[in-house]
Amino acid sequence: MMMRNLFRKYAYAVIIYAATAIFVVIGTLFAAQMHVVYMTTGGSPDSLNPAPTPADAVKRLFENVQRRSWSNAYRFVANTQDVSLAAFTRTSDGGDNSLRAFSALSDFSQQTLTKNNDTAEVRVDLQWSTAVGAFYERKEYKVLSTKAGWKVVWPVDKREKVPPQVMAVSYPRWDVVTTPGVETPEPKVRILSKSITQDADMLLVVGEIANDDTVPAFVSITGTLEGDNGSIDPVEEGSFDYMLHTLLPKQVTPFRIEFPSTQRDKVKNIRLNLKAAAVSASADPIVSVLNPHIEGGGEGDRTLTGEIVSQSGQNVNIPHVLASFSDHSGKVIWVAGTYLDSTLFPQTPLKFAMRVPSSVMKDVTSYKVVVNTFRLEKS
Repeated sequence: MMMRNLFRKYAYAVIIYAATAIFVVIGTLFAAQMHVVYMTTGGSPDSLNPAPTPADAVKRLFENVQRRSWSNAYRFVANTQDVSLAAFTRTSDGGDNSLRAFSALSDFSQQTLTKNNDTAEVRVDLQWSTAVGAFYERKEYKVLSTKAGWKVVWPVDKREKVPPQVMAVSYPRWDVVTTPGVETPEPKVRILSKSITQDADMLLVVGEIANDDTVPAFVSITGTLEGDNGSIDPVEEGSFDYMLHTLLPKQVTPFRIEFPSTQRDKVKNIRLNLKAAAVSASADPIVSVLNPHIEGGGEGDRTLTGEIVSQSGQNVNIPHVLASFSDHSGKVIWVAGTYLDSTLFPQTPLKFAMRVPSSVMKDVTSYKVVVNTFRLEKS
């Protein structure tokens, strides 16, 4: 009875969490079948012929990546002496249950930046369909003229090789023990700050939530918009991708709730609904953030970049990096986030980058970065 009541009380959060787990499992078990959808898209009759131009070399390489024809894509790699077919396939298709392993190349476009007789530089914009939505990349490749047409210089994996070692397990863990007929108390969580901002045609509510309790909490937050004199219908949205849902004792998470196609002057009131339930959790893996800093200047958008490192012996298959940006009063005015499509291995730094609008950056005086971790155990 107690568990039934708890489920009813936190049905929204539980359903979202369960649905996410189901989709990830489906992606894990049926990844190969899911990729088939894209095998015949984007191809052209001459995708195997020598490339007459640098742009064609990049185009034909990624046409074959889109078809998941790795050996044919590898035909357009110039530095095969440095990159094996297995290494090329691993970087293109992913591995170790990373986000890239559950992705498919849905679209791409290329543009020649520079060109002379023997070399060129080509930019390619990639759109991947992933288990967590669309993922966009922009990369620039050096392209060489060879006897077999133009070919792409593929980046060499320079990931540091960490030697085998034994790491002591000393992280804290909390288990929820229930008694039949006794309802588990709701953890004490609260909203530390909240603010409203506009990004193009999207209205955003951003802020921070703290777990003030001594037990971990599974947290969800929703917002409901109310218009003035019926100018807009009541709309409810939640923060899913832009927060940590499992908060350890005294831990703080940013949150961001998005209301698409909504203008601020049409909104009379925003009601926030915060819910929490006690859950079992551990403090492992411990992920540190290294050298976060803002890049870019002038009038354009800025980029927050840095690295994350797993300080424990656990792999993080899908790292999720979140950042909150505050003004001079300490109030959060922007929240950004990004999934990384590579597995975070122990003691091996992984870079991240996320956009910060110039309209927001002018008021930012500080920022904080946290990492959400998702792990798939090897079978």
